[in-house]
Amino acid sequence: MGKRSHHKRLWLIIGILLPIILIAGGLAYAYSGTDDGGETATSSSKTLPKSSSKATSKASHSTKKSNRTTSSSTAAPDLVGLGFQIMSVLFNGEAVDQAMNENKAPQNLVHDGVMLGYFADQTQARVSGMARYLYAHTIGYSVNGNVLAMNGWQIPFTVTDQQLQPVQWEAPDQDGNTITWKLEPLADAKTEVEARANSDATASSKDVDVHNLTTAQMAHWVKIVIQSQAADYNAGDYTFTQNFVDGYAEVYVYSHQQLTKIYRVDANGDLQAADPDDRNNWQVVSKTYQ
Repeated sequence: MGKRSHHKRLWLIIGILLPIILIAGGLAYAYSGTDDGGETATSSSKTLPKSSSKATSKASHSTKKSNRTTSSSTAAPDLVGLGFQIMSVLFNGEAVDQAMNENKAPQNLVHDGVMLGYFADQTQARVSGMARYLYAHTIGYSVNGNVLAMNGWQIPFTVTDQQLQPVQWEAPDQDGNTITWKLEPLADAKTEVEARANSDATASSKDVDVHNLTTAQMAHWVKIVIQSQAADYNAGDYTFTQNFVDGYAEVYVYSHQQLTKIYRVDANGDLQAADPDDRNNWQVVSKTYQ
């Protein structure tokens, strides 16, 4: 009886302890799994910022590169050192040679209208012309995007492989005619222009017959007079054309595309000048060829 009671107590104790042991073991295992997961999560969270940092850095680098590319693509082309030739090709839509042959266009439009030049620096170009009296001189220019502002023109232009590409544009003359101009690259422009820096077209007064002046000599005399009268002379501000009227060789002077003065040599060999709106009032401006 005593032994049976003892066995009952033993089984009772085992029955009570066994569930406790099982529960404790389960809890221990559960906490152990959570710790491992926590370490994994913690380890993962530590590597995320590195990945994010690299992605951010890469994105930033890409953005900077994109910005540099955009900046480079929108920058105005550098024209310094590039040479060019500008000449008229159409007069009121008609081939300029044909227009001159039919006396629709000025006879000297091509000869005197050609401009040879090169860009000396960021704001100035050196230019001359085909006519010997169109001496080399400096004019200003500016660039806005792909538009060149020079000599009163607004010229659309493109630079490819360090060379200006041919382009045409229209501009009115002082009489309202539409002239189509063409710009082309000119490789030896600097040599061409500077060869006219000290033209031999001028001659001393002892060698000149003022009653039989050449076109170059006539233009030279007029330029000297203008230069002596102007307070701030800039050769690039003036253009010249010539014509024969009533037996006189007349020089028409344009400043910023506006006719400002007319010159001629009278029967006495003196240089006279008149205003365009008062052609009957000629005044002697120089008695000696210079």
